[in-house]
Amino acid sequence: LALIISRSVDMITDPLVGYWSDRVDTRWGRRIPFIAVGIVPLALSTIAFFYPVLGSDWMTFVYLMCVGSLFFVFYTIVGAPYNAMIPEIGKTKEDRLNLSTWQSVFRLLYTALAM
Repeated sequence: LALIISRSVDMITDPLVGYWSDRVDTRWGRRIPFIAVGIVPLALSTIAFFYPVLGSDWMTFVYLMCVGSLFFVFYTIVGAPYNAMIPEIGKTKEDRLNLSTWQSVFRLLYTALAM
């Protein structure tokens, strides 16, 4: 139930972050500020999953719900603009395909490293 609630929060934040990152205009571009602001809280919320509150089942549920919600919010703040940069960086269809391929390769590598 805690993860369903967390994903429901994610369902709401995904289009909001997408809309916002499409319309923001800074000297660093539209996407980089989101990635820069969200990366540290994303890392901290990821680490928080591994340090649950010890206590009652209710406290654990609330903790998981809050940490999960924060994780998915910051994952969206970092991930959505990151993925949206591909068509902005790649000028041709081949460039975009190569960027997506390398993105997938590195995602597999750091997942394997984490395992």
